[in-house]
Amino acid sequence: MAWTYEKSSLTPLGMDDGRGFPFVGRYDLAELTARKVGPRSLKDRVASMRGKLVLTSTPSGSHVEIIMQMHARTARLLRYMQDHGLF
Repeated sequence: MAWTYEKSSLTPLGMDDGRGFPFVGRYDLAELTARKVGPRSLKDRVASMRGKLVLTSTPSGSHVEIIMQMHARTARLLRYMQDHGLF
């Protein structure tokens, strides 16, 4: 798991080099929901936080990207933590 952040968003990135999901392709939250595929609890949590989700699945693994908006105060804390080697 890796994390990136910009001024107002936090993005955890998860990658798996295993089997991936039982479907192949790149789908956002709306497409995953409409097709009724993907990890339900993750989709529900992202939706409840008004975040964005992009899931890419291949036969050799998967990649999950979640983008969540955050408050300026949280962004400053994360910048401090990164600047001081805390994450």
